[in-house]
Amino acid sequence: MSDRFMQQSPSLKKSSKDVFIQKFDDEQVQKFATRYFEGSGNKAQSLIESMKENKILEKLPLTPLNLSLMSILYEETNQELPATLNDIYDKFSNLLLGRTMVDKNIDFLDITVKENILGTYALELLSRKNSELMTKDEFISFFEKKLSSISGTIDLKRLPQALDYIIAHTGLLVIHKGKYVKFRHDSYMEYFAAKEIFKNHREMEQDLVDNFFDVNWQFAAIFYGGLSRKMPDFLEKIIDKIKKSNTMAEYWSSANGTGYLLQALYLTDDELRKKAVKEVLNLMVETYQGFKKFATSLPDNVFFSRFSLPVLSIFPVFLFQDNFDSITLKKPIALALDELLDEYDEKSKLENYPYLDNLIYKILIVSVTASSDRLAMEDKLAEVIGKIKTTGNDFYSKLLESSIDNLGSKELRKQKNELLRPNKVRKTENHPYFIKKELDVYVQPASRLRFGKYDKIIPDRRVKLFVEGPSDAILIEHAYTVLTGHIPYWEIRVGDPTGGGANSLAKTLNEGLAFLEDNQIVIGIFDNDRGGIPEFKGTLKESKFDYQNGYMRIKKRKEGNIYGMLLPIPENMQFYIHNNDNDNYFSIEHYLPYEFLNENKMLEKTAIQDIYKIKDSGSSKTSFAKLVSKNFDRKLFVGFIILFKEIDRLAGMVDEISYFES
Repeated sequence: MSDRFMQQSPSLKKSSKDVFIQKFDDEQVQKFATRYFEGSGNKAQSLIESMKENKILEKLPLTPLNLSLMSILYEETNQELPATLNDIYDKFSNLLLGRTMVDKNIDFLDITVKENILGTYALELLSRKNSELMTKDEFISFFEKKLSSISGTIDLKRLPQALDYIIAHTGLLVIHKGKYVKFRHDSYMEYFAAKEIFKNHREMEQDLVDNFFDVNWQFAAIFYGGLSRKMPDFLEKIIDKIKKSNTMAEYWSSANGTGYLLQALYLTDDELRKKAVKEVLNLMVETYQGFKKFATSLPDNVFFSRFSLPVLSIFPVFLFQDNFDSITLKKPIALALDELLDEYDEKSKLENYPYLDNLIYKILIVSVTASSDRLAMEDKLAEVIGKIKTTGNDFYSKLLESSIDNLGSKELRKQKNELLRPNKVRKTENHPYFIKKELDVYVQPASRLRFGKYDKIIPDRRVKLFVEGPSDAILIEHAYTVLTGHIPYWEIRVGDPTGGGANSLAKTLNEGLAFLEDNQIVIGIFDNDRGGIPEFKGTLKESKFDYQNGYMRIKKRKEGNIYGMLLPIPENMQFYIHNNDNDNYFSIEHYLPYEFLNENKMLEKTAIQDIYKIKDSGSSKTSFAKLVSKNFDRKLFVGFIILFKEIDRLAGMVDEISYFES
């Protein structure tokens, strides 16, 4: 929430100049509290410790007004602070509205009427594009129309005076740029809008769901949930919403919003809240995948591009704990961890189950959070370390060491060395955290390891693409992201991460994939060249595969949703198709413009006029793919659309995805 804590304060002088006050840092909070409680013993320090314990320092915009209100509440409630964000704002509202001395001429302006006016204006702003503000004249005119139906209760002639009074004396509204009526902070707008929806506009609940990724609507949704504490149907809708996240911004927003919403809904069934926790953990895997893609797309001279896989994997751990480290979530966190451990017990018995590291990663994220000072379930992480086995690399050792140092409880930090490197355990490759003496691949930049055998944590999506090599995966993923602006709805992997090639891809499809669920689809993509065509025709045997609906370029396995597909060739490149398999040279790179390929020296002449093959000496294809992944010119990738539409058709996603086509 801290990125929203830039506050506006009206100038003491009558001018149109705006004065902005950034939220207090820890030192300023300490000074303010000390001055407020001067001569009252250790109350200042006790207040600060209470705010830290309740994470109020992270939840609130810490301005002089809010710190004053917190100090008043702390003093009046015998040094107890409200437990939730809603409780805090309820108290603030009562203090600011209930204690305002009202002029006798506007004595109709009681706390209920003031709340109604603030709620109506807040909801109006929230519903406007970019929360466009009203001028003071528009504000008065707006409420004259709104309140005309209750003119028997409110003296409309006195309404401008009353509205002036609310602006000048409640502390909740300010005049922005000398003429616009604005809430002192967005959080007040969100709070009063949520109350208005809860009391008078329940039909707008779906708007809170639909706009959950908008920061103002999201915090309104959190306040809305906190007004009841028990809203299972609303939470189900939010879970369905975050499942559809498909950008890094939406993954981040889902973690932020869901964590705070689950805290607000602390009376909602723990099993349902556990479901939400697990869904966010799925998104943390997606977030890690996004960080890998982002690091690969950056210029080599940017520091972030040199981050290793373990370093990138730590960011989602921080993100999750920052939003879920609350005592109100202790039970759903524990339930989620237990369920994931049961799933690990089941999946670890399957041979070559490809998503085991995905599962381990989620277990480690949630167990690190469970082991915080606040939740104090250190035994959970000890149980995890004792149960999970990882061999051949020190990825998880690095991840755990950094996580414990930065996020673990004091007790856990004391136990770190004993947990991760027990002295009495013989160091063999069977020990979970054996550190190899050979070159540690996990200090290399993540871009060097993507789609290879060390890149093990991958999302488990409904549609799974298998390709011949890492360069194919890099190009296809990047082209989709550029053309749509979204993370792909499919995952993409190399048929055999240890070797690659058309033969390995064909064998993978031919042997079948025992881990597939009934609703999942696999599409193996072969280059339409002298290497891919024979494997597609021969290794995908007739005894196991049928040509699909007359297509000579697509086969479907007789059992299961497993497809093999030769690259579709665009209409303007049909001359690349030849009857003799050895005369075919169409590769994934051919979807890029000829001029671009030629400029980057990726074309080699063949014996056939106007037919070029892609240079494939050493690591040229991979280096070229990494170069392309740093280019975001959409026109460069239009040639890939024919491939994506073919994938969409097989995946049942026709017309579901919008591609940039001009």
